[in-house]
Amino acid sequence: MNYTPKYGFKKPEGNESVGPAAFNDNMDAIEGVFETKADLVNGQIPGNQLPTMDYAPSKTTLPAPYPDVAVPEAVPTPTLITTILQRIWNILFNAYMIASGAKTKADEAIPKSNIAAATGGTLPVSRGGTGGTTAALGRAGLELGAASTGAFPITVAQGGTGGTTAALARAGLGLGVASTGAFPLTLAQGGTNATDAANARTQLGITNANLGAMPLAGGTFTGAAIAQTNANYTTRQVRNVVMSTADPSGGANGDIWLKYT
Repeated sequence: MNYTPKYGFKKPEGNESVGPAAFNDNMDAIEGVFETKADLVNGQIPGNQLPTMDYAPSKTTLPAPYPDVAVPEAVPTPTLITTILQRIWNILFNAYMIASGAKTKADEAIPKSNIAAATGGTLPVSRGGTGGTTAALGRAGLELGAASTGAFPITVAQGGTGGTTAALARAGLGLGVASTGAFPLTLAQGGTNATDAANARTQLGITNANLGAMPLAGGTFTGAAIAQTNANYTTRQVRNVVMSTADPSGGANGDIWLKYT
């Protein structure tokens, strides 16, 4: 005869004769095991099957940071277990929040009841506040500048123009008359003080003489003027003329050689 290792149920072997006694013994053993197990009624354990606990609290209030709630001397077992588990969960959750950086011990020190009643406390930016107790400190905590206060003009350093008019804004930004559309620009402003090419040359003092150009009315070359050489013999143009007592030699197309004695 063999037996199960946990509850000792009988397991007749193949060569054994099995009578009603073995089955009856197994049924009695099964019922005995069931008597030690709780019954589920609608998915719950009946209260009369819960183990009893002797609990005598040493104090009648819960420790900080929990509210001062009186703990009854006789706590029903399910309520006691739920309360203990809830307290353990709260402690572990707060420890996790602090360890992960979601909140700090300084956050725990904030008088939350005062903040809720708008009577005091400073809520940091990390928790949706401004980190300040005044408008100025609040703006500083949110890194807002003068633009948020309505203080004008906003300086160039603050991203503004430093002016309250277009002229002052241009001056603040270092812009000159060119930005206003006022023309012509004077010579001092880098312009020509003119609105057409001829007047611009006059204003700039540009002449044929100072450019080294022969005027259309004629003039005197100060050096030898060499004409272009080409084979366009029937075209009227300036020619290079050579005068010599020798026979013609060298030269180029279009040149004229005059021999004299």
